[in-house]
Amino acid sequence: MRLLRKDKILLRRLGKGYYNEDGDWIEGGFIDEPLFCCIQPDFSGHKRYIEKAGVRSEDCLTIHTQTPLFTVNDLNETQADRLVYDGYVWEVQVAKHWTTLRRLSHYDVLAFRQDKDYQNGSA
Repeated sequence: MRLLRKDKILLRRLGKGYYNEDGDWIEGGFIDEPLFCCIQPDFSGHKRYIEKAGVRSEDCLTIHTQTPLFTVNDLNETQADRLVYDGYVWEVQVAKHWTTLRRLSHYDVLAFRQDKDYQNGSA
């Protein structure tokens, strides 16, 4: 659907790590790919709060996309996806998959800003 592909931003995922020949764990690097989505900034001025994680932020984005985005998962030991938008790094905190209507199937994502001065891509 065209409305979900209005904006193009950078999706940054952590690649899979591996063990080297000495048996030491080597963390995977970041893999960047384009993400087509619709971005809705939060202009309400209210702080967004996620009860379960205890996260509070004034800088957040609501994103609608057909690409699955992932949050932190302790069970699978995976890190959250990061998005680079408007010179800042945003971390995915909540991702809901909406499948009520097949034609409008998409992910509704809430991302919080992780840094104040985007330098080299790390938060």
